[in-house]
Amino acid sequence: MKDLSSRHVGQNLMNDVPIGKTLPNETATDWQRLQHLSDPDIHAAVAADPDIFPTDDGFWDKAELVLSQRRATITLEVGCASTP
Repeated sequence: MKDLSSRHVGQNLMNDVPIGKTLPNETATDWQRLQHLSDPDIHAAVAADPDIFPTDDGFWDKAELVLSQRRATITLEVGCASTP
């Protein structure tokens, strides 16, 4: 029997099927308005944001730098066994 593992056989039907979601080309960010904000406007927006809390020197004194751990690289070779 011939080994067909390196030869394309038939049409790959999965190429025409979309998988997952794609991001829209446009975002909700008004980049022109953002580029023209003054420093006082930016500070006012930060002060009005309920998700932002001010930090003081005590916060930064207790802050600790945490680096992410490097993940191990895993390599997997998939082959096709041929029958004599």
